[in-house]
Amino acid sequence: SLWLAHRFHAATRLWLILHADRLEDSSGRVLARIEDVRHVERGAFAFKPSNGFLLTLAEAQGRVWAPGLWWRLGRRVGVGGVTPAAPGRAMAEEIKTRIDRRG
Repeated sequence: SLWLAHRFHAATRLWLILHADRLEDSSGRVLARIEDVRHVERGAFAFKPSNGFLLTLAEAQGRVWAPGLWWRLGRRVGVGGVTPAAPGRAMAEEIKTRIDRRG
């Protein structure tokens, strides 16, 4: 439980950055490239972190977990947890807008 508490504390010191071509955290780790995102889910019944959203990618990526902030398992990236609801919603909408513009 000490290891988990340490990981949670370290992850919550990070923040998320949405660039024109990718979503990454403040450590520089890329969560997903916008060109790889196929779908954004924010619904109440989506398997997603609280106050967050779920990205579905075109191809499976490696497993990574930043407790309380984001996780990636295969083709799914869950963003949220300790993030406030309004910024999470705005980021999800911006990613969805970029996907829609892409065609």
